[in-house]
Amino acid sequence: MAVKDEGDGAFRALFHIATSDSPREYRFDVDPAFELFPLEDGGITVRTADGDLAGTIAPPWAVDRNGVAVPTDYTIAGNTVIQRVHPSTSTAFPIVADPFWVPALMVMGHLTRHAITQAAARGVSQALIKQVVQNGVRTAGKKGTSVFTQGKGANRIRVIVDNKTGNIITVTKG
Repeated sequence: MAVKDEGDGAFRALFHIATSDSPREYRFDVDPAFELFPLEDGGITVRTADGDLAGTIAPPWAVDRNGVAVPTDYTIAGNTVIQRVHPSTSTAFPIVADPFWVPALMVMGHLTRHAITQAAARGVSQALIKQVVQNGVRTAGKKGTSVFTQGKGANRIRVIVDNKTGNIITVTKG
């Protein structure tokens, strides 16, 4: 296994499955202070006991020596994430598999259409949205959201994030 720091708290753990006799299951223990929830796309959200988003584990992937996708999935067992890789008889070894941890502060690709529209109408760039989420003051919002605020007066930016999905719901200015 090779761990690659992607910056801002994100990392990859690349697994090299050398032969058909190599292990096909890899376990990651997550701090018991967090709860794990599967996502429809195969990824996992990691939340605090209060339900706030701590980060996500991206959907798993694996490819063989020829770049052909190999079926893989996650299972959650308590606070352990298990990635299983399922090669077939035609799989060309070695296989590379990759679980990818993305902390909540980097979950920025999930802007809702409403958030994109509101940000554009207010002249707020995605880079500024990321800065507000990373450096702004965080408060609890309504109905399972967090509100990140930065600046004052006409320059105040508020970013509202869904704690369950990490989606940015809306952006306000002023």
